[in-house]
Amino acid sequence: MSSNPPIRTVEQVLATGYRIDSFSVLSRSWELVKAGLAPMLLLTLGGFIATGIIKAIFGDAWIGSFLISYFVWPVIMGALMVGTRRLMLGQPLLLADFKDVQPIIVSIIVVGILTSLLTTIGLILCILPGLYAIVVLGFALPFIIDRGTDPVQAIKDSVAISNKSLLDLIILLLVMGVVIFLGFLACGVGLFVAIPLVTAMRMVAYADVMGLAGTPSGGSGQMPVQSRESYPPPPPVAPGFAPPPSATPGVPPMAPPVKPVDPVDPFGDDDHKTPPPPPIDLPR
Repeated sequence: MSSNPPIRTVEQVLATGYRIDSFSVLSRSWELVKAGLAPMLLLTLGGFIATGIIKAIFGDAWIGSFLISYFVWPVIMGALMVGTRRLMLGQPLLLADFKDVQPIIVSIIVVGILTSLLTTIGLILCILPGLYAIVVLGFALPFIIDRGTDPVQAIKDSVAISNKSLLDLIILLLVMGVVIFLGFLACGVGLFVAIPLVTAMRMVAYADVMGLAGTPSGGSGQMPVQSRESYPPPPPVAPGFAPPPSATPGVPPMAPPVKPVDPVDPFGDDDHKTPPPPPIDLPR
């Protein structure tokens, strides 16, 4: 997988423009989803379980639909984007890594409510403004995930850069729609893969336009582990300098040889010798 594009500001993107290759985005997003498939599937499953619990409690009441539309799935999509971003930065993805979404969860919910409100108003106004809103608001959530932009500014930045390449973004949305449709065709089970895939496509397309800011969202980062070859060499020793014997590495001096112990004279001193017993006269 190729390296991520350099970081660009909104002003630089507006000055130079950009192009998005939707099929390249799809291919690279699939590779990312495969790399983090297990945690992404579990997170998506958690979203469906939460949806089922809310429907069981509230039924068809508006409060249940509100919680599902503006709390559950925006947070799930934000967490999936956090995971995609980690994978794009070359970091492994575990289920516990989705906790990085916690510091920005309020911004995610707010931008979800604002984008949905703008889209609904646009659909009421002869439909076309709503379709336009769907196209130009797609980068608002990636701005929050990647750069911690506040919701209102994220919406403004998304609209500004999206207007530079509306046709490419429309094609991208059509490809994403086909992915979701194929997920429905697979008895609904395919949605467990389709939802992470289209979410990853949104993050990959954003990175192609804006680059990635660096460390994972909400994470503190870790110091790189140095290999033995990366340690600095020891300072050179000045000519003519000899370190003291205590600092000289090597084999310590051997102790002087120990004299064998005499069983008769263990102290090595004649004064301590026991006199021999007197001879015994035996009768003849």
